[in-house]
Amino acid sequence: MGDIKIRTDFSSDIDGIDSNTISAGEDNLFILISAIVSLKYYYNCIKSDNTVESVLLIDEIDATLHPSLQFSLLKLFYKYSVDYKIQIICTTHSLSLLEYALGKKYNVIYLIDNITTVLKMETPDIYKIKMFLHSITRDEIYINKVIPVFTEDEEARIFLNILLDYYAEKYASTFSKVRHFFHFVNANIGASNLLSIFDDIYLLKSTMQSICILDGDQKNKQDYSKYVIALPGGDSPEKLIMDYSIQLFDNDDCFWTDETILSLNYGKVYYRSNIRPEIDGIQEKLNELIKDNKSTHGIKREMSKKVFTNKRRFFELLFKHWVNNAEHEEQITKFYKDLHVMFKKVAEFHGINSKEWNI
Repeated sequence: MGDIKIRTDFSSDIDGIDSNTISAGEDNLFILISAIVSLKYYYNCIKSDNTVESVLLIDEIDATLHPSLQFSLLKLFYKYSVDYKIQIICTTHSLSLLEYALGKKYNVIYLIDNITTVLKMETPDIYKIKMFLHSITRDEIYINKVIPVFTEDEEARIFLNILLDYYAEKYASTFSKVRHFFHFVNANIGASNLLSIFDDIYLLKSTMQSICILDGDQKNKQDYSKYVIALPGGDSPEKLIMDYSIQLFDNDDCFWTDETILSLNYGKVYYRSNIRPEIDGIQEKLNELIKDNKSTHGIKREMSKKVFTNKRRFFELLFKHWVNNAEHEEQITKFYKDLHVMFKKVAEFHGINSKEWNI
């Protein structure tokens, strides 16, 4: 190695172009390329018996180099490292270069300055590194970072909110950390219109990397590739919960003797007198329209929504009972997994580390 020069000079037949007139970036690049080629020459001159035959140390590899050139240089270094058994160790504060290296699965080590000690970061990723390089907290990294969630209507958002609260309590060590990322878009958009929006490949690739959650009666339209999933229950939220109320009433379920239900006077007597008649009135109205040969289009949904709105507090409590009913655990777990898949697919687009939620 004694014959290998650390720094080289060059001249050219063009006036004013030589090793003394190139830019700082070109000079640094010239030094790095010379070093790597020298170590290649060294490798070719020896009989290789070791896993590592040479070591190259580079401080601030990104200094004065354009980001795209940094990537090309790192790619070249990786090739030389493999082909000529060179262990290359370099330092950098370049976030773009670190992100590139992490994406390529290169060995990235981040050392944390803890004043009295230096700590090695466990499982480094670009989000943790940003946090320390920018000297901000995890919460500050995610300020204004949300994943838009589209649903058909307010009833769906109420049901979904109760589901997410249930998951946050049940999976406190995992889901509770990402619960706040889900932003419910306050818009009522029918299933067919939502499907049309999420079927547009150009929107999906750019601005619409959001999550579409349809009512349970649209579960056959679920499509991971288009970020579309469906609520559990197999029906629209309002129909699901009204049918469930009738089921609990007819079966004399313990729901009616729950302390909260009784304290709010939502017991069986109140239900029989004030809620059940409104639910039954929906079908009675439909039968009347059919008898008179009138259109029933949209009537059932409109009336169901009105009943739901009038007795919203009662139905919210009923949704919580439905979610905690062991009979529905399989459906609820499946939706949890569906939501997890969607989170993994869209989180990075919105600047959220997809590793924040693992199951």
